[in-house]
Amino acid sequence: MNHYFRHNFESASVASVEGQGRPVSADTACGLCLGLLEGSAEQLRSKLAARLQQENYEGQLCTLNVSLPVLCTFRQQLLLARLRCMGQPQEDACADTKDILRWLLSDILTSLGMSMGSVAEYPQEAGVICVNISGEYKGSAVEELACLESQQPRGGGRKRRKLEAKQQQQQQQQQQSVSAAMVLSSLANRDAAACLEIVGGNSLNERLGRIQGQAMLVVDIGREGLYLSGRYVKLSRRIPQSPWIIDGERKGESSVEELVTGPLAKLFGAKETRFHAEGREDIDVRMLGSGRPFVVELRNAKKTSPSCSEAEAAVNVHGRGAVSIRCVELCAPSAMAALQRDAENHTKTYICVCWSAKALTSADVASLCSHHDLEVQQKTPLRVLHRRAPAVRPKTVHWMELELVNSHFFKLRLSTQAGMYIKEFVHGDLGRTRPSVRSLLGARVEILQLDVQGVEEA
Repeated sequence: MNHYFRHNFESASVASVEGQGRPVSADTACGLCLGLLEGSAEQLRSKLAARLQQENYEGQLCTLNVSLPVLCTFRQQLLLARLRCMGQPQEDACADTKDILRWLLSDILTSLGMSMGSVAEYPQEAGVICVNISGEYKGSAVEELACLESQQPRGGGRKRRKLEAKQQQQQQQQQQSVSAAMVLSSLANRDAAACLEIVGGNSLNERLGRIQGQAMLVVDIGREGLYLSGRYVKLSRRIPQSPWIIDGERKGESSVEELVTGPLAKLFGAKETRFHAEGREDIDVRMLGSGRPFVVELRNAKKTSPSCSEAEAAVNVHGRGAVSIRCVELCAPSAMAALQRDAENHTKTYICVCWSAKALTSADVASLCSHHDLEVQQKTPLRVLHRRAPAVRPKTVHWMELELVNSHFFKLRLSTQAGMYIKEFVHGDLGRTRPSVRSLLGARVEILQLDVQGVEEA
C-alpha cells in the first residue's frame, strides 16, 4: 500500500518493510490504513452514491465525519516515531490515513453533487446532511493495544475482571478499553526507543508490517435536526398537551403533540419528532389568544423544501378546529432552551367561570379587584403532589377583574406570574394556597371553567 507525504505525494513504502519484494498475501492488509485505502476509489464512490440514493435526502449541504479504529492512531504514532529516528520529514508533513480518506471522500461527495462544509459554516436552520464514515477492524492485531493499558492510572481497591469470552469478544473488549486519547497520551512526541519500551519487541518495524484481516468502512447517512417554532391554539377541553395514558388506558381525544407533530413528520418525511412547549395547560383548559409558544424537532427529515405556510396548513387541516398553529418559522436548536428561559419572563392572562356559595355584592367585586401585585404562597397542589416535590412557591397576581353573571356566578379575569396554579388560587386547595379568591371573598368558591387567554412578556 502506498502512503503519501503532503509535500510530494510520493510513496513512502514504510508500512510493509519486511514484505518488500515478496508477494502480498490476500488475507493481509496494510499495517497503517488496515486496508481502508487498498480498495478501489470507484467502488467507494459507487457505495456512497448507492447510499445517498437509498436515503433520498433533499438538499446538497453536507458535512463529513471520519472515524478510524484506534489501531490506526496507534500505528501512526509508531510510524512518526520511526520517521523521527530516521531523520525523515517532520510530522506536519506526513499525511495520516484519516486525512487521506477524508480528501478522497470529500472529492467523491463533491463529484456526486454535494456541497461540502462544516456544521459551523452552515445556518443552524439548514438541516445539513451528515455523512459519517467509520472504520471497523476486528482482526487479531487489536491485541497490540494491550500494551497501553499498563500506562493508564487505575482506581484503587477494584480487581480487574478476567476475560473468559472467545477470541473475537476479547478483541472487541480490547478495542473499546483503549481510546485514541490514551494512545496519544502514551506515544505522541516520543522517540523510537521510548515507544519501543512501551510496545515491546526488537524494533518498530515489527509493529508496522502488514496485519491479518482488514478493516471495513461503514457508511451512515443522516440529517441534522430541523426545528420549527410557532404558537398553538387549543379550542377543545378534551385534548391534553401530550399523550396521557394511565394504566394502559388513553385519557382524552388525541393530544396537541400528536396533532401537531403527526402532519409535520409526514410533510417533511421525518422518522422521529420531539415536541417542546412553554408550559402546559390542563386537559380541560383551552389555550386561546395568540397561542402558546412551542418548538418541534424533526429528526432525520428526508425533505427540507416544504415552506412554513405549508407546515401551518397541514397541521390546521389535521387539527379540524380543535388545535391550530400560527407564526411558524424555522429556528435554531437553541430555541428549545429559550422556551424555558423565556417562561420566567412571561405573564399569563386567564379567564374563568366561578361559583360562590354566598351572594356577591358590588362591594365584594370592588374589594377583590382592588388587589394589585398580590403575593400568593402556593404549596404543591394536592392533585399533582404524586408527581411533584412538596414545596412552597411564591407567585404574584398582577391584577383581577370580576364580572357578575348573577349573585352567585361570576367571570374572573386575571393576570399572573408564569407557573401559578389558577384552579388552586380560586378554591384555595384546602388552605394550601394563601391568600385565595375563597379567602379574599370569605366564602366557598369553585371554578367551573378555565381558559388561558394569553402568554405575554412581563
